Amino acid sequence: MKIRNPKETFKETKGITLMLLVIIIIILLILSGITISNLTGDNGLIKNSKNAKEKTEISNEKEIVETSVVQTMQQNKYGNIEQSELQEELDKITGKEKTDVKIIRKKLIVEFTNSHRMYKVDDNGNISEYVYKDLPLMESGLDFQEKIKEYKNQILNIKVVDYDTVPNNAITSFDVSKNQDKSVMAWFMPNETNNEFYDLYIGGYDGVEATSCQNIFYGLENVLTIDLSNLYTDNVTNFGYMFQQCINLQQLDISNLNTSTASYMGSMFANCKSLKTIDVSNFDTNNCTDMSSMFNGCNSLETIDLSNFNTSKVVDMNYMFAGNSQLKTLDLSSFDTKLVTNMTRMFQWCTNLGTIYVSEKWNNSKVTRSDMMFQYCHKLVGKIPYDSTKLDITYANYENGYFTLKT
Repeated sequence: MKIRNPKETFKETKGITLMLLVIIIIILLILSGITISNLTGDNGLIKNSKNAKEKTEISNEKEIVETSVVQTMQQNKYGNIEQSELQEELDKITGKEKTDVKIIRKKLIVEFTNSHRMYKVDDNGNISEYVYKDLPLMESGLDFQEKIKEYKNQILNIKVVDYDTVPNNAITSFDVSKNQDKSVMAWFMPNETNNEFYDLYIGGYDGVEATSCQNIFYGLENVLTIDLSNLYTDNVTNFGYMFQQCINLQQLDISNLNTSTASYMGSMFANCKSLKTIDVSNFDTNNCTDMSSMFNGCNSLETIDLSNFNTSKVVDMNYMFAGNSQLKTLDLSSFDTKLVTNMTRMFQWCTNLGTIYVSEKWNNSKVTRSDMMFQYCHKLVGKIPYDSTKLDITYANYENGYFTLKT
């Protein structure tokens, strides 16, 4: 019987032990990897725990907002949700400076100051999470017109909305975003009362930002209503021809338009022959230089509030009110005309206009063109009665002309 050398046995045992150790290490690494993955992966314990905590926080915040909204509506005599009243109710629950109630893009928003999460509250008291994003950019006017030209004469109503999901029953849809990334969509829906016509919707998340409004709705002759309550124009400089030749337009919501950067408003409403009133009371015209033909041909226009107009930079007013045959009075007392050079046919064919109010800011010193300024204004009376042979800038004053001083 051969007796094995103890050294050989030791070497074999050592080899087996090392191999076993390597195997154990590999197994531990595998197990460790699984454990780390379970802890840190997309479905890991850490992330799941974090998600669960976030969901709980969101649920608690929503409950706080809902409770405050209910209390606000119950205490308001009209059942409305007023910004200041909602803030008071939230402060009672969370303490002061824990929430901030604000208006973002005409929406009532509650922000929790610690988490910075926001919740939208609609007029009916419904609560939903709100994420602030930069508004998507819309194509400029001529590009937009090119997209819709096939349906141009079949549009009855236009509405800009704060969502971009095209309904399944839409006739067709177009990408009208500036970057062609479908962030702004336009689609046609069947009109409910006339199956030969359509309603045009333009939508993007939270609304749409226009880059230029020049020509954007030009020549849509059959359109009856336009609602731009979700169109934002904070950076638009050109509003020229925006609604020109919308001859059947009867209702126009432009209360949301920001015109503070506008320099050109020429022919903006020209030949909107069916509009009886245009609400431009919110217009900021501090930077506008051209208002030529702005209301030209609006021969159904009965009233227009220009009390907020600052015209101190305007150079051109030719044809501005020409053809406004239904206007009986025109209050231009806010107008500062010290830079205006062109007033050609400014009031031509205002056949029912009896009084034009101005202030001492009216200044003719730079006017070089004014032919036929008062042509066919037969009912106009100021310091003197109308004379069809006296039609130019000479009579555009309140001392010996056709204007009436408003003090």
